[in-house]
Amino acid sequence: MIRLNLLNMLLVLIPIFLYIRRKNYVKNKENFDIHREIIVILFFIYVLAVSYLTLKPFHMNIPIFKPVQLN
Repeated sequence: MIRLNLLNMLLVLIPIFLYIRRKNYVKNKENFDIHREIIVILFFIYVLAVSYLTLKPFHMNIPIFKPVQLN
């Protein structure tokens, strides 16, 4: 089974995302705005982090209390 790890997701998906963004800029011959790209990349990382936290298994342990003995 493949473990879901945020670092692995980032290392795989960010280069793919940057490649697609670059390809889109070259195809449409748009002007490159660094501020816009920083905002888009930060939003993409935020979406990846939220999806990681959503998909990560959540385990909740119910505390077991010892019975109280009355003397």
